[in-house]
Amino acid sequence: MNVSVFPDVTKVTRPPSRVNVDTVLERIQSGDNGLAELIGKIRSADGNRELLKKQLGAVIFSGYCGNGVEKINRSTGNKYLSYRDDPSLTEHSGLCVIDLDHLDDVHKWFHHFRNDKHVYSCFVSPSGDGLKVLYRIPADIDMHRAYYRAILDELQGLGLRVDTTSINESRVCFISYDPDIHINKNAVEYEQFMVENESDNDDVAVKKGTGLTDFEKLSIAAKMIDGARDGHKHRT
Repeated sequence: MNVSVFPDVTKVTRPPSRVNVDTVLERIQSGDNGLAELIGKIRSADGNRELLKKQLGAVIFSGYCGNGVEKINRSTGNKYLSYRDDPSLTEHSGLCVIDLDHLDDVHKWFHHFRNDKHVYSCFVSPSGDGLKVLYRIPADIDMHRAYYRAILDELQGLGLRVDTTSINESRVCFISYDPDIHINKNAVEYEQFMVENESDNDDVAVKKGTGLTDFEKLSIAAKMIDGARDGHKHRT
């Protein structure tokens, strides 16, 4: 399972490093090359955490972003290629990241997720008051958000507040340090998924079961797109 690693989160005009996720998780566990010390400064800082975080490397756990997307710099008007956009993803890792900030009890929720058979890894965030949870999902770029929605629905049922921006395929996370990181290389794929169905009156999220073939998944998506109003057909 390969992921994208950016040495600097602000520098996205060059392809990221293609790294096996276990190598990234091993570094989070070891905190080598000054990582543990930098995370210590971030967790003890009063008001300059964001500035310190920018010194950390960043990871897109959803997979490898090998496609440069042409964009325009709003300040200069110049065109450039970005390798940190959703269409940049060319290879899915079979992982999605759930970002849980400002938890009331990090220790309690860490133990909850380490006992979830679908969780590949769980570790404390750079700030120290949240968790990053990596769920094992089928390696399907087009279905990434559908699996995320189902996981989100389940976690919200537990009373957790999840950062919904993590749904993006190109969601980037700062690397962290956690010597007690949970890693389960035998994690089972989470196969529940939800797709959005738009009607004239309201938006309905429909949860589907497991065991559907790729053809059936595509058929569901196609029917929902065909049934959407003009101007509301979008990626699900």
